[in-house]
Amino acid sequence: MEGYPRGPEISRETVELLKTPEQVFDSDLEKAKKEAEKVAERILRSDGSHRQSRGVEVDIDSESVESRRGSKPAIQITWAGKFDKQGIMLSLDPISEGKGIESGVLAYKGSYGVAKRNQAGEFDLIDDPSKTLSLEKLFQVPQGIDLYIKPTITRWAIGQDELSFLWGENARTLYMGLGFLLLGEKGHKWMYIGMHEAGHLPNENDENKAWTAANLNYASLYRGKKEIIKQIISSQNHGRFDILEKPSYGNNLTIGKIVKYGLVSHALAGNAKIPEQWTENSKITMDEFGRKIVEAQEAFDSFFR
Repeated sequence: MEGYPRGPEISRETVELLKTPEQVFDSDLEKAKKEAEKVAERILRSDGSHRQSRGVEVDIDSESVESRRGSKPAIQITWAGKFDKQGIMLSLDPISEGKGIESGVLAYKGSYGVAKRNQAGEFDLIDDPSKTLSLEKLFQVPQGIDLYIKPTITRWAIGQDELSFLWGENARTLYMGLGFLLLGEKGHKWMYIGMHEAGHLPNENDENKAWTAANLNYASLYRGKKEIIKQIISSQNHGRFDILEKPSYGNNLTIGKIVKYGLVSHALAGNAKIPEQWTENSKITMDEFGRKIVEAQEAFDSFFR
């Protein structure tokens, strides 16, 4: 791509992604693994921190672990305004191996739901099964499959790796690009990529089919719910992940735009089919998406220094 600065503010990994943007949605697993290993080190250095910016708050917290010596931090990302008493949280709880200070985090298990501010001013997930979902339920993965999360900066991918040897053939690793989720309050919208990754399960390689599965699963959330549909039509409700905004609202990120980024990037790599109009406007689409990739890296760097 042309037009992007090539300075110290853009990492070598981001420069590579600007050349192969389809890797954001379905990264090479080995490259995603290497990025996840670097991210794990940065998360450990951030243990005990609380940072907030533009409607998103991050807590790296190990206070809830019984023995702080050798404990590994949980990651909590909450989308909420500075003075909001309620928000939406993605909570990633570590699964460690070994004991004491030499133990390491193998992966995370995730929860997603409504959170409220506590007396310390930080957020906690509401202990209510009706308002908190596992990531398996959130992304509607096929029954029986377990998701294990490995955070990255900008690469998303799903597949089997060494964790399958530990937890069985139904274990899948979801590499999750936190940089996109940290793009302020609108970062919440990028959670929809998780629906697309689930669309590849259990063994679906076709990009068009994966996005179609994601869209159908998302639509099923509102099937028969007339009141919610009315709210969505009147813009009083923007749906799960806040992505059901009208395209006419300017530069708002929508479900259609996320799908377009994914399919156009893969079509240019020869891995997807897209409408002729999308092909004609592919450079504009990819230039726009390229800026999002750079912003995602910068957002991650601002939270995990």
